[in-house]
Amino acid sequence: KAIITVRDQRLVAVMGDYLDRAPAEPRRLAIVYGAQHMRAVIQELVRNRNFHCAKSEWMLIFPLG
Repeated sequence: KAIITVRDQRLVAVMGDYLDRAPAEPRRLAIVYGAQHMRAVIQELVRNRNFHCAKSEWMLIFPLG
């Protein structure tokens, strides 16, 4: 619960604070998180804020093994 739920809540809160303070103009937002946490990001941006994805790229930041 601490790794998924609490971390996701913190991620969405910080992301929401940034978006609420940012100017209302087109901008890019990069989120570097693991795949498990993208569900929370998608829910916040797409479902709660009506954002849409114009482009998406998967980038390997560092290997885990």
